[in-house]
Formats: sequence, structure tokens, C-alpha cells
Amino acid sequence: MATEAEGLRIYLDECISPDLASAMRQRGWDVVSAHEVGLVGVTDEEQLEFATQTGRVLLTFDVRDFQELAERWAQQGKEHAGILLCQHLPNQAYGRLLQRLEQVRNTLTAEQMHNAVVWLGAVWDKPAKEGDEDG
Repeated sequence: MATEAEGLRIYLDECISPDLASAMRQRGWDVVSAHEVGLVGVTDEEQLEFATQTGRVLLTFDVRDFQELAERWAQQGKEHAGILLCQHLPNQAYGRLLQRLEQVRNTLTAEQMHNAVVWLGAVWDKPAKEGDEDG
């Protein structure tokens, strides 16, 4: 497991409820939400810029737009702290998303997430299994 110093710092973009940030904090995550820092209504680029400037991995349900943005940044030689992609899910599925996020936290360091785009999948379709490395 990554130490807290190596641990992932997370930024939830505006499409994710700030309630998830609260649930993550209760589990020891260093996390902020776009809602908490006043970045609701800004562009995807501005969301990623904020995450990058604050050394946070961006978590979003906006899969297509952020995949394209990550590709564009890579072509431009711009770096980011990482992007976690997940299909949009109902609030009752946040428990499964938290399981997947714990898998990421236990597997990847901030250094490994640097410039990476990680697909968490449709986390509500099936329970995460121990050793599941698809996300």
C-alpha cells in the first residue's frame, strides 16, 4: 500500500456529487470537489488545469471529453497528475466506486498516476473482486 506521502490526492470534477468527497475523506483520502472550491461551470480544460496545479488526480464521469483532453495535452507535451475515468453512476452505487478507488490507492502511487488515464469501468455492474486489475 502506498504511504500517505505517496498517496493519491484526488479532485472530483463538477459532475460528481460532493457527497462522494465526504465519504472519501472518512476513509482517509485527501480529496476536494469542484463544488467545494467554486469551480462549477468552468470548462473541462480549467478543471484539469486546477487538478494539475494542485497536484491532484482528477476523477470524472465525463469519459469521452476527458479522454480527448488527455490526448490533446499529451500531443501538446502538457503534463497532468492523472485522470480516473468512470461511467456515470447513480448515488447508490458510490460504495462500489469507493471499492475501485481503494484498489487504485492500494496499487498506484502518485508518481505512477502522473500523466496516466485509468479506466475504473462501470463499477456498479459487478462487484470489485480482490486482485481485479481492470481499473
